[in-house]
Amino acid sequence: MALSKNNRLKKAKDFDFVFHGGTAVKGNVLLIKYRQNRTNKSRFGFIVSAKFFKKAVARNRIKRLLSEIVQSSQGDINRGYDIVVVVNRKAESEDMKADLKNLLSKLND
Repeated sequence: MALSKNNRLKKAKDFDFVFHGGTAVKGNVLLIKYRQNRTNKSRFGFIVSAKFFKKAVARNRIKRLLSEIVQSSQGDINRGYDIVVVVNRKAESEDMKADLKNLLSKLND
């Protein structure tokens, strides 16, 4: 199940807002940039480079996987943030799951 439209970053200006003024947290496989927004809900965007996953099918699969992880841990994440998740290198899905959960827990500290 995917994130609802209210919880997704869609426009380029939303991504730019996070990248130009956000804070970065780096993990083994993923990088998270986040910035506080003006709403009471957190919104997420995912970036998977063609450098690591050549086929669009693989990139979209990774995005769906990350989206499901965020959806399942939505209650544990502080509200009011725009968060962009960037895949830094190619890895197995289990490594990405563990890394994303670890980084999202750091955001709550």
